[in-house]
Amino acid sequence: MKAKWKSTEQGTHSLQQTISAGKEMAALAVGHPRKVDPKEIARQLVKNPKVQRTTMLAGGALAAAAIGKTIAQYTFYQTVVSREIKKSLKPLCKQIDELQTSVDELSRQCDQMQKQLAQQKKDAIRKEK
Repeated sequence: MKAKWKSTEQGTHSLQQTISAGKEMAALAVGHPRKVDPKEIARQLVKNPKVQRTTMLAGGALAAAAIGKTIAQYTFYQTVVSREIKKSLKPLCKQIDELQTSVDELSRQCDQMQKQLAQQKKDAIRKEK
């Protein structure tokens, strides 16, 4: 019961603050001669739970936007850097392919020479007998 009473009191208090802030803003808009302190209006608005929620949501949205922007920039720069690296590595890849081709050719020639040597050894052994 006490908790319900407290929540009702808090709701009433925040409603009174909102109404008070609204009256002061209306007085400013109409040009009412009542003296209005902008700092007081700001204090009352900051105490309003709806304004607090809105501020928190706006802050969260701003943080999410900042994180999204950072990720987008990172992805963009990563793409640019990888493209530049690929461009700079193209000549090296071409050289490596040429070297691999020459290694394959030399390996093939070496195999042929080994076969010829083996054949010559067999022929030499037959002649000795």
